[in-house]
Amino acid sequence: MNPPLRRLARGVAGAVVFALLGTAAGCAQEDPAAGQGAPPIGALLPVGDLRTFSLPLDPYLIGPDQTRPISQATEALARSCMLRFGFDMPPSPVIPAPYTRHERRYGLIDAAAAAVDGYRPSKAIAAGGRKPERAPFSAAAQAVVTGNGPKVHNGLAVPDGGCMGEARRRLEEGIGKVSQPDLAEQLSRDSYARSQEDDRVVQAFGRWSECMSRAGFDYTDPHQAINDPGWQGDRPGEREIATALADARCKKEVDLVAIWATVETAYQQQAVQRHGEALREIAQALQTRLTNAARIVVELG
Repeated sequence: MNPPLRRLARGVAGAVVFALLGTAAGCAQEDPAAGQGAPPIGALLPVGDLRTFSLPLDPYLIGPDQTRPISQATEALARSCMLRFGFDMPPSPVIPAPYTRHERRYGLIDAAAAAVDGYRPSKAIAAGGRKPERAPFSAAAQAVVTGNGPKVHNGLAVPDGGCMGEARRRLEEGIGKVSQPDLAEQLSRDSYARSQEDDRVVQAFGRWSECMSRAGFDYTDPHQAINDPGWQGDRPGEREIATALADARCKKEVDLVAIWATVETAYQQQAVQRHGEALREIAQALQTRLTNAARIVVELG
């Protein structure tokens, strides 16, 4: 996800998926950017539609399209386990991802959306992102699903970590030791932070700010605009819409997104070259997890 913009770019990866990402034992890690200077860039990338844009670290990270099968498999395994203990566990409703992986990584760029919704997700996205609440588990069911309770229920031994722990282990079958399971996420956060502090992007921010100033808006960078505390209420006001429109237009006018994405791509390429072996372990583990998930969904429906 995109750290400073996460207020609007709502993620869909649940706690289950994040737990799966960190199941392998980690260890103290070096600063992933240690010894790395600002990388050179050539011509600007033809970024085009950010909905289909990719970054070098993408193969090592779970994206929105991969979250769903992992979540489905996890729930199917946990539900099967809970049934052994006499508990029903209805499946969670499927909630579509509000945005693709990088759609708003560099802020708002869609002028048509800005004209209607300002900086907010569209009404359709907002409605789709409201997850209906599942009926709460009883205390006994909660103890079985989490493993935080009696070790035996109805004469059956509760798995270590409960039914969710059992599900996690099934999904992890065949995965070898991953020395730095969180490295890809760490590197992605680092590349984003370093890119927005890079002189080439800072200068583009300056040109964007000048463009915004000519339109009557005073912001140093796009983060200030999208996170303006004045954007309150259920609907965007006229000033928010006008600001968002100017923001999208100025980004295009100064090539901000192309510059920013090109610079971040260079940082990520540098990171992939530096951490190739550890990232290959992560990619292999991810592929095994997805293969397991696909098989489990077919087996358990």
